[in-house]
Amino acid sequence: GMVMKPEPFFEAVDDLAPEGPVVLLSARGRRFEHRDAVRLAVQPELTLLCGHYKDVDQRVADGLATEELSLGDFVLSGG
Repeated sequence: GMVMKPEPFFEAVDDLAPEGPVVLLSARGRRFEHRDAVRLAVQPELTLLCGHYKDVDQRVADGLATEELSLGDFVLSGG
């Protein structure tokens, strides 16, 4: 499958200069639960990264994300 290249992610996050968590939404992440919603809701800022098609380049997870979360065991149209 197609994997999104990392450069657009790095440029976008660099432009944003986020002060809070940077969460990568990924099928290989830990399942998103209510406790995650509560924990993230109190953050002053939250950045969500998500790919399209199969996944994003592993360098995005390694270099940008503070954590990886999965929204559930299902496949969405387009990835």
